[in-house]
Amino acid sequence: MTRPLLQDPPAPRARAAATGAAPASDAELIVLSLHEPVAFAAVFDRHWPAIHAFCTSRAGDAGEDLAAEAFRIAFDRRTEYDPRYLSARPWLYGVATNALREHFRRAERADRAARRTYALADRTVSEPLGSLEAARLGPRLGVDGATPSVVVSYRPTRTTLARQGAR
Repeated sequence: MTRPLLQDPPAPRARAAATGAAPASDAELIVLSLHEPVAFAAVFDRHWPAIHAFCTSRAGDAGEDLAAEAFRIAFDRRTEYDPRYLSARPWLYGVATNALREHFRRAERADRAARRTYALADRTVSEPLGSLEAARLGPRLGVDGATPSVVVSYRPTRTTLARQGAR
C-alpha cells in the first residue's frame, strides 16, 4: 500500500492514542523523525512551552522567534542527537541557549556599528573643512594651528559687487 506524496502520515501522538500505546520517548520520536519528519511535531508539542518561556524571559519579544529558530535548528540537526538520552529537553535548551547567544552577539555588533555611525554623523562636513582652513590660514593669522574662535563670513552685497565692477 502506498501513500500519496502530499498526504502527511498521522502524528505520533494520534497514532499512539489510536493504538493505545504509551507515548514514545523523545529519543524514539527523534529517531523516527529521521524517516517520518512529522514525528518531530510531538517533540515540539512537548517542549515548546518550556523553550518558549526560556527564550522570552531572556530576549523579550524576540524570544518567540528565537524559540522557533531553536526548534528549526534542532529539526535540521536531529541526526546529531544522541538517542541514549531519552529526553530531548537538555539538548533543546542547549540549542536555544546558542540561538540566544548568537542573537545577543548580533545585537551587540549592530549596536557598536550604530554607535560608530552616530559618532561619524556628529561630525559635520564643515568640521573637516574648518580644520583644513585653520591649518592653512592659522600661520597667516598667527593662530598656530588652532581654530579661530570667531569666523567672519564675507557676503558680498549688490553695492559691493557694483563698486568692484565699476573699477
